[in-house]
Amino acid sequence: MSSTFHPAQLASSWPETQSLRGLCLQVAPEVAASYRNVGQFVQVRRPGEAAGGYFAIASKPDGDRVELLVKHGAGLPDELAALPAGAPLETTLALGAGFPLDSSRGRDVLLFATGSGIAPIRAALQVITADREAWGAVDLFFGVRTPDDLPYRRDLEAFEQQRVRVHRVISQRPPRGGHAQYVQERFRAELPRVGNAVAFLCGLQGMIEGVTQALCACGMPGDRIHLNV
Repeated sequence: MSSTFHPAQLASSWPETQSLRGLCLQVAPEVAASYRNVGQFVQVRRPGEAAGGYFAIASKPDGDRVELLVKHGAGLPDELAALPAGAPLETTLALGAGFPLDSSRGRDVLLFATGSGIAPIRAALQVITADREAWGAVDLFFGVRTPDDLPYRRDLEAFEQQRVRVHRVISQRPPRGGHAQYVQERFRAELPRVGNAVAFLCGLQGMIEGVTQALCACGMPGDRIHLNV
């Protein structure tokens, strides 16, 4: 992986949930040019630091700005969340192969995410909905612990207006009773068609394993299941 860092600047940041913060970075031209496929990620650090953290890019390739979704935590995540607009940062070029989204045109698309794993899936949905007729049916299965843990609420509603079926999956049992669900359980219950579909997954390992097993049981070939972990 590239260890060369390029100057960047925090353009803006905002709370998505109590535990997740969105960041918009203005990046160097060479970094912007390196971001070609949704599912790629960057290493981010503060100037002068020896190393940084890796974050999936949460926005589609578009100009000299990229968005990230940072989960609060000790060290760099909390430092990034506390920075004011205009703060200097550094990033590597976009890393990883990303999702083969372009080669999936014409197919149905199944998207699976948990928690902050929605970041590259959101970027994929931005590409899909910008040219919606190029894909078939699109389903998003998105799991969080509680309804308050859902980031990108307005984006999810906008995606639904573009004929994306959004399945919001809550894994914590409601305090007044009810049934908690996991993403793989919701998929089995809904069972959208998989014959022509391609799947993209990002999130907790248990979800990835459970969904992969469910997809294979439905007859989806393994080479049409793509992971971002």
